[in-house]
Amino acid sequence: GLVPAMIEAPGTPQSSWALAAESDPDPTWRFLSLLQLLRPLPPKGPKKAPAVGPVEAPQVATLDQISPMAEATLAKALWEDPLPQVRYQIAQRLARMPGTPGTLVAKATLRSARAPQGIDPADPMGVLLTRAGAIGLLGRVPGAEAGDLLAELAEDKNTPVDLLFPAAAGLARRGDLAAMDRGVQAQEGRGHAFTNRMLAGYGALGDPKRLGEVVQVIRDHIDERNVVGEILRGLFFNEVLRKSPELPAAVADLVLGPPPLDEDLQARALEALEGLNTKEARMVLQAVRQRAKAVRIRILADLFLQRTFG
Repeated sequence: GLVPAMIEAPGTPQSSWALAAESDPDPTWRFLSLLQLLRPLPPKGPKKAPAVGPVEAPQVATLDQISPMAEATLAKALWEDPLPQVRYQIAQRLARMPGTPGTLVAKATLRSARAPQGIDPADPMGVLLTRAGAIGLLGRVPGAEAGDLLAELAEDKNTPVDLLFPAAAGLARRGDLAAMDRGVQAQEGRGHAFTNRMLAGYGALGDPKRLGEVVQVIRDHIDERNVVGEILRGLFFNEVLRKSPELPAAVADLVLGPPPLDEDLQARALEALEGLNTKEARMVLQAVRQRAKAVRIRILADLFLQRTFG
């Protein structure tokens, strides 16, 4: 079976992880090796003595901090790894990281988003999965070509439903909410399954200053629990927003402001602040603990306060 584990091998050079990522026959180990390459390089100079106390989670780089060797290996995996799931998962991980990818990763992402190489044509789901990962990562790729392709996919009424969410998430990461709105309108005639995939992408918003627009989208679809739940889930995994002071205010609006979300969705919105150690998050959790009408929500806010702030 699968065991959740954290690999700690501080003495292993990046070249060893790169070799494993490129040539190990085990796809799980290739993927774990790629994750190791996402860590920032250790600082030069004398090593510090290990601290006494709890073991901290390994630090993850931003896209701008990835070393040249790591970037080359990641780009090769995005374009050449034989298993679609490895390509998809590493693209997903890169898409959630702040920053801008380098030229090699950007080029591999654009090519894979259009037509992946090396995937068996007899495996259409593998081709679709590989494209979906790359399309979502386009939200981090600079330049008009990436933005134009995302808008084209969002507005095309022939785009497969499985590609609409990554296209919408990519546009949201770029902050192109106008293109997202056009995509939602273009997909309306195809049915709820298609528009819902577009709307879910708002949770990947890359510009904290525009969170108010996402809150309004949630308000406009307050009776569509599945859509709202997907947007809120996206906020929970959105590291760019979680590092911003704007997210707690948006959560306060959703939990305490009118019209109220139902209790389950209030809990989902509040979960976006779980583990967030900022003064803004603390103030909002304290306000929810005092003012929320539902006992369950007050208890949840108190639990997060105790876990994070003691």
